[in-house]
Amino acid sequence: MRLIQGLNRLRHLRLELDPELAPYLVTSPHDDFESVLKSYGSVDSSWISGFATLAVLLLIVNCVLVGVVGGLIAVNLGADAPIVALVGIVSAIAFAVAAGAWFSREIGRVAGRFVSVVPAPPTAPAQSSEAVASTSRRPDSASGPEDHPSRTSSAD
Repeated sequence: MRLIQGLNRLRHLRLELDPELAPYLVTSPHDDFESVLKSYGSVDSSWISGFATLAVLLLIVNCVLVGVVGGLIAVNLGADAPIVALVGIVSAIAFAVAAGAWFSREIGRVAGRFVSVVPAPPTAPAQSSEAVASTSRRPDSASGPEDHPSRTSSAD
């Protein structure tokens, strides 16, 4: 999450230097917790999209491994096949529940210590770069490069 926060800060800097790039950015230029989650793809997205994350893939692989190890332990203790399967399933589910509890606790801990340098405006939720671009354009004004501080020529 810290790396995504850093990328959002770089997007913000790039938009300060050249606001015309806003339509080309697909994630938020803000680095608050909500904006970082939105950049990660976990806010306002379908619950099914969560299965496309690396964390869920690793959780599934680890659950299968824990289930296999639980089943192997049951086999070594001389259990019958239905008991081996039951031990494997129960151990995999128990691991998934424990990992989910740990993950939700970690997210809460990280959210509590999250330091934002360029947060989204408090009056509106974290905006996408498309929304920022549409609010930053002024079609009724004919502002040129001299009207924007980042557009001034260094030859002055």
